[in-house]
Amino acid sequence: MNDVENRVTINVGGIRHETYKATLKKIPATRLSRLTEALANYDPILNEYYFDRHPGVFGQVCSLAHVTLECCDIAIAR
Repeated sequence: MNDVENRVTINVGGIRHETYKATLKKIPATRLSRLTEALANYDPILNEYYFDRHPGVFGQVCSLAHVTLECCDIAIAR
């Protein structure tokens, strides 16, 4: 899968975030890890997923996920 196919845009309350599908798959058992184009919140014209949530909260979720992934990587490396 090339870079463009792996990239995903998530629109949270009007603020767009870009990441990679592979990154989201690293956070198992979450709605973000299970994004598919068949979901009702996917817009094929804009090629993005829309979540009607407060954008500031999403930033906190991403930060928590990032810290969790780093901690897991560190624990596995040891």
